[in-house]
Amino acid sequence: MSATLVTLVTLAWGGAALAEAGKPAWSYEGDNGPARWSVLASEFAVCGAGKEQSPIDLGVADAPGKQPRVVVEYKPLPLTILHNGHTVEVVVANGSRIVLDGKPYELLQFHFHTPSEHKVDGKAYPAEVHFVHRSADGGLAVIGAFIDGTAANRALADIVAYAPTTATAPRTYTWVTIDPSRIMPPPTAFWSYGGSLTTPPCSEGVRWMVQKAPLPLSREHIAALSKAMGPNARPVQPVGARQVAAPR
Repeated sequence: MSATLVTLVTLAWGGAALAEAGKPAWSYEGDNGPARWSVLASEFAVCGAGKEQSPIDLGVADAPGKQPRVVVEYKPLPLTILHNGHTVEVVVANGSRIVLDGKPYELLQFHFHTPSEHKVDGKAYPAEVHFVHRSADGGLAVIGAFIDGTAANRALADIVAYAPTTATAPRTYTWVTIDPSRIMPPPTAFWSYGGSLTTPPCSEGVRWMVQKAPLPLSREHIAALSKAMGPNARPVQPVGARQVAAPR
């Protein structure tokens, strides 16, 4: 995996590269927590001034409306995993992609939050996973899924077993094969809305799709994931005038 790709993936969601470049560190609590992200650096101003921020409470969804058409084209690959100081992240660099309303978006990475960032009628799930995709023109599309503690999940458990517990560079485990399509089912029933990155710089223009059906994972594995990252969920943001399409 090239250094260029690692930088791209981290900038797309992680925030660690921003801190390394001399920007103020941000966190999920204390003086550098979410309430103050917008004042930590000028590049973070939209975290406070933006009108289409994520995450949100999906319970405000409108009546079922037009949903994007999503075609999933994921491929198996060796596990490459890192801890960027805020989340555990799996790097994908094998041409996996989705086609969203006819436009291709390459799968860059997926990462985790504990507890979930999105809520439904005020309810948070134990965890949430975000699959981050990028189009050739720089647009971002994210497929999210809640994770509950109802059952074991071999595909996710293999990732948790290798999850770093402290900030680390990417490491590839060639003997561990992951298949993103076994982790994230093709979106069928989902909420969709226009939002943002959920970490600084909180850039807007992100197309969000959040699966209605949660993914299973054992309570023990969720606890291990939470221990590796600590609480890393941004509070829900105002929906404002946005339309949130409900699952069909």
